[in-house]
Amino acid sequence: MNFFEHQEQAQRKTVYLIFLFAIAIIGMILAIYAVVAIVVYIEVQTQQSLYSPEILAIVAFNVLLIVGLGSGTKILQLRGGGKVVASSLGARLVHPGTYDKLERQLLNVVEEMAIASGVSVPQVYIMDREAGINAFAAGFTVNDAIIGVTKGCLTELERDELQGVIAHEFSHIIYGDMRLNLYLMGVIQGILLIHIIGRQILHMVSNGPRVNRKKQGLVIIASLAVLAIGYIGFICGRMIKSAISRQREFLADASAVQLTRNPLGLSNALRKIGDLRDGSQIRTPTAEEASHLFFGEAISSFNSRLFATHPSLTERIERLENLPTGTLQGEAPPPAQERTAALESPETPGISGLQGGLQGGLQSRLQETTIHVDLESIVEEIGNTDSAHLNYAQSLLAQLPERLKTALKDDRGCRAIIYGLFLNSQNREIRQKQIAHLKATEPSEILNRLWQIVVCFEHLNPRYRLPLIDLTIPVLRHLSTDCYQHLSQQLQTLINTGGKLSLSEYTLQAVLFHRLAPYFHPHHPSKPPSTHETWNDCLVVLSGLAKVGYQDKQQAIEAFQSGLQRLRGASNKTLPNQLSPVNLSSIRRSLKRLINTTPKVKQRIVDACAHTVLYDREVNLKQAELLRTIIILLDCPIPPFLETLE
Repeated sequence: MNFFEHQEQAQRKTVYLIFLFAIAIIGMILAIYAVVAIVVYIEVQTQQSLYSPEILAIVAFNVLLIVGLGSGTKILQLRGGGKVVASSLGARLVHPGTYDKLERQLLNVVEEMAIASGVSVPQVYIMDREAGINAFAAGFTVNDAIIGVTKGCLTELERDELQGVIAHEFSHIIYGDMRLNLYLMGVIQGILLIHIIGRQILHMVSNGPRVNRKKQGLVIIASLAVLAIGYIGFICGRMIKSAISRQREFLADASAVQLTRNPLGLSNALRKIGDLRDGSQIRTPTAEEASHLFFGEAISSFNSRLFATHPSLTERIERLENLPTGTLQGEAPPPAQERTAALESPETPGISGLQGGLQGGLQSRLQETTIHVDLESIVEEIGNTDSAHLNYAQSLLAQLPERLKTALKDDRGCRAIIYGLFLNSQNREIRQKQIAHLKATEPSEILNRLWQIVVCFEHLNPRYRLPLIDLTIPVLRHLSTDCYQHLSQQLQTLINTGGKLSLSEYTLQAVLFHRLAPYFHPHHPSKPPSTHETWNDCLVVLSGLAKVGYQDKQQAIEAFQSGLQRLRGASNKTLPNQLSPVNLSSIRRSLKRLINTTPKVKQRIVDACAHTVLYDREVNLKQAELLRTIIILLDCPIPPFLETLE
């Protein structure tokens, strides 16, 4: 099952979830109606039937209103992304510049996973008061996701074990479980509101002035009934939540092992939960509503089978030990200590330091070399991260110059990195104009940081540019709106100084602002474009890919048509015999509309893009970066596929 099929499955589960909760709400309406009808029947003392369409309509309207308001309010609160969930759980944001050894290890593991998975580096939170071993992922999209861990997760786990836990959480990020989990929180909150209102009415009547004892007794009985019905509905909601959650945990465990190729890391983490006095328990009062988000069972249940949000530790460990050999293809990684030492060693093959590995002809060779690629593998690569991608991410982080690593720890350094990436390395005159502009408009603190790192960009492996953008995101998310707008304006000025937007500048700028958009320009999903609109936007995107990839005009048209044939409905259309007029701005506008298409349509779009780029079964760095950028802008997690082919 590939990424898009997982996304389709998540959408089907959302529909199924709505169906189950609709049944629960209908049951609550009928139960509350029965109570109200009986109370009215006793009060009026009529011989008429208990069935009253008017009362049923009033009850249904009020129940739906209460549940709708409760769920809607909660979901609106959660629109702020994973940071809202982390705050409600009392978690603390880990600053990227932290000097704490355990926190730095955690950040390093998260960065490795993000680069390997091709997603934005999530913010990381720690629950300082939680001694148990647990972790969670929360957010609506890959760009606003966060990772949270307990203090026990840091202090009790070895690096390989922590890596397994974080890989498990990244699976939830990639496969769309987070959005489903947040909707679960919202709907259950709406049902719980019925119980809360019943309790409030009971409290007011019990403590209010004494009036007609008979009427008061009836109201108390009705309040108790509503309270009980609301609680039963809440219990049903918890059962539904737990059943859905349990199904996803086995998949996340298997995906984590596929990424790390180290089932012992994850299974040992589960064993430590079983051995620890606190286990995976979360003590904060708000843990119940978020219990399905966690890596392990967060709260105790009086009936573990019905209300457990996770399979038992024993069952999860047995599944890990009995995974089919196909899941564990490739060599098992060395122990964490050996791997870390190897990555830091200048003698490591392929990691020979800044001067040897990056300067020694690699940069020019990458620009010229084309690589043969299996065309059908591109779609399968999306969301399908394995140990080769993880090894590449670890190597990349080890190769980064220390000056860049230091700059990544604060906002001034990250802004300097962004400016450095956009300085023209080909034209000396343009570069001098760009530097003169920065000198006139940037504070000395930013300029000093830029001068410290600017030499690094002269020797930087071109493949590291996009990952370096991703590594700045956790810090840049915290810029003020004014600073963000200033950064945006500065980049536009640097680009304009060169006369036109280059392909390299486009890929960097597009990915940077797409990653930051949820924090400065929140985008709420809108209605999917029509088939006609989707077709026209695909004409633009595929034309752009063909123009970039092929110098020969006829070959570009053939590649363009090859991509179009992969789109739904192409067999019923006359394919254009020339490329559409296109520029980078029109590609950006088309992608903004295509991001709202369904997973199944996105799969066809990505497949069409791959067939256009790889029409000749070869790809160079320029083509690969544009293809990867387009896939990122469609909100699809794409691992660094080109880097792992050599």
